[in-house]
Amino acid sequence: MRRIFSNTFVALAAGLCLRLFFVLQYPANSGDTVLYEQIAANWLKHHIYAMDVGGTVTPVDLRMPGYPAFLLIIYAITGRTGADARQWVMLAQIGVDLLSCLAIARLAALLACTSEDSAPNKRAYSVALWLAAGVSAPDEHPAMASTAAAIQTSCLPTALTTGPRSTTPRRRAPAPVLAR
Repeated sequence: MRRIFSNTFVALAAGLCLRLFFVLQYPANSGDTVLYEQIAANWLKHHIYAMDVGGTVTPVDLRMPGYPAFLLIIYAITGRTGADARQWVMLAQIGVDLLSCLAIARLAALLACTSEDSAPNKRAYSVALWLAAGVSAPDEHPAMASTAAAIQTSCLPTALTTGPRSTTPRRRAPAPVLAR
């Protein structure tokens, strides 16, 4: 039983199953889904970061371009835009979310290193991975792990802020010895 919980593949498979359940059974939209979809679709079709305002394509600066660029990539790969591509977007978000789980676990393992041993802490890695894979940050949904089932921007920034961390632990200075 201990081997199962220390296996990265099993934790990711459990996280994948949980997220697929929410995406397939309870797909949802966040409040600004249409805004992001419209910006990404206009960026793809007209090559301009814009929205449809009064029937005309108007350049806007309402949102940062990161998430619309993510949507643009999904739209370009699938050949679908807007509501037709929502399920593909949610599936891509699951992949990004699971990669974020790996980065979070690695970061936890590095932070749990002791000063005597610079090797990453395997127990901290396993615990953090299971917590991250089983519970997603509930931004607007009270149900656990349901953020992958909604078109939301929280998935991508989490991956980008946890992913670029160094994978090699830094040597910590030894703790000072206090004189008695």
